[in-house]
Amino acid sequence: MNRRAILACLLALVLGVVFAGGGCANGGDSSATGGDDSGSTGDDVTVPEAGDGASTCAAPKTACGSTCTSLTNDPKNCGKCGVACGANQVCNLGQCETSCSPPQTMCGGPTDAGGAVDASKEAGGDSGAKDSGTVADAATGDGGVVQPYCANTGTDSSNCGACGHVCPPNHTCNNGLCGLSCPPGQRACIAGDTCIPSATCCSSADCPVTGEICPQPGGACQCPSGEKICNKTNSCIGGNNCCTTTDCTVSGSTCPTPGQACICANGQKACAATNSCIPLTSCCTGDDCGPEPGVATYSCVSGTCGILSCNAGCFNLDGVYTNGCECCDDALGKSCGAPTGLGVLALGQTVNQQGVAPAAGESDWLQVTFASESNKAFHAHITFTSNPGSQFAFDLSSSCGTPLGCTEGGSCTGKTDWEVYYAAGDPTGSTWAPIGAIGTIYIRVYRVTGSPTCDQWALSVSE
Repeated sequence: MNRRAILACLLALVLGVVFAGGGCANGGDSSATGGDDSGSTGDDVTVPEAGDGASTCAAPKTACGSTCTSLTNDPKNCGKCGVACGANQVCNLGQCETSCSPPQTMCGGPTDAGGAVDASKEAGGDSGAKDSGTVADAATGDGGVVQPYCANTGTDSSNCGACGHVCPPNHTCNNGLCGLSCPPGQRACIAGDTCIPSATCCSSADCPVTGEICPQPGGACQCPSGEKICNKTNSCIGGNNCCTTTDCTVSGSTCPTPGQACICANGQKACAATNSCIPLTSCCTGDDCGPEPGVATYSCVSGTCGILSCNAGCFNLDGVYTNGCECCDDALGKSCGAPTGLGVLALGQTVNQQGVAPAAGESDWLQVTFASESNKAFHAHITFTSNPGSQFAFDLSSSCGTPLGCTEGGSCTGKTDWEVYYAAGDPTGSTWAPIGAIGTIYIRVYRVTGSPTCDQWALSVSE
């Protein structure tokens, strides 16, 4: 080997030794960026200076090797990557010192009364609080002993207000208090103390439409159940109300007032059966008809009202809708047990009673009492004063179920006229005798013809 070759080999050996001894030993976070740790946790060895790492750290942190840290208070990288403070020192504003400058507070290890690091206590292994990466981590030396560090408790999210008080996620420290600090695309919702997407609502006060509610932070504004948004009024309206005429489902109706119901034009009404507006004079169903006297139910045929049925005791004899069931029964008693009383008649007194009995076989019951039969002027008389077409007759009974006997023979049934006189003749004569006592009698008036009519009967009862 010649001299030049020997020199080349020696130079290569020297360079290999030099470069083999370089590098950075770290026992902590190996990521260059994005980690929460801010302080180096390696042994007291020289690490690459700022800018030597593979990635860039977010300000104000600096990349020391593969770790992002704060050079102002990292005791392993104080002021410069790889500059480690002694066991009885802290990194104070980038300088290795024995105390922290205000407004910083010493965190992560025991201190003496003057604020300096107590090296004798530190050797006992106080585990202290470790910064989550907002300002600095507590660097650990050999044996895992936590080395104190300086933290601003007014702004340090890992020591907010006091050493070791860590702010929740999405919170930053301001004046010693943790407050929401949301990432891009989100905003703070104080109501839920949380970050929500910017396009969502925090409370109902965020809702742009009147009447909308925010169901929960991070949700979407919505109208209450059964309501909808009316863009014309920018408000929630009832589901049955309209916003514009296009909302109207009844043909011919319009929406004159947003937020209210659709209506038909003047002189018209809505017909559900045809789903359209029809004239007020027309009917949609039988419910559109009436009221007319005595009518129970109505019919609607081709938009015209008719009578389907009458109330009990009423009849539509003329077949005309406009006057209803025009013939209705009277209110007189309808049984012998519940007759209409005409009272007690004194001598010379007369009472009159009128009524109708539209249905064939229908009865009106009356009751009358004759007070005296001993006077020679006594004359009991019951007769029709009005009986159109001889449609009516009456029966007489002394009690319910007992027909009254008539002087002309047989029972007093099917009568149109009945009268009794005091016996004629000389009261002192042998042939004279007073009539028997009549007392109370029952009168049943009824129709004898078949077809219903509304003709009225009139009866006169006298003594």
